[in-house]
Amino acid sequence: MLAMLPDSGPSRVSEIAKRMGVASNYASQYKRRLLEDGVIGERGRGLVGFDIPAFREFLSEKAS
Repeated sequence: MLAMLPDSGPSRVSEIAKRMGVASNYASQYKRRLLEDGVIGERGRGLVGFDIPAFREFLSEKAS
């Protein structure tokens, strides 16, 4: 989720994987888990975004 913070809107799963330094299929495993938990949601093909209100701001504050 921290790898999503640089994006002002939806994040591309491929970009998240690059930022994490992992393969796309590895990042997709976490995507699936976060989708199932309702933390993120799909915003289009290969795009995800935060579904919990204000969660981006919360993570941003904690990461600082």
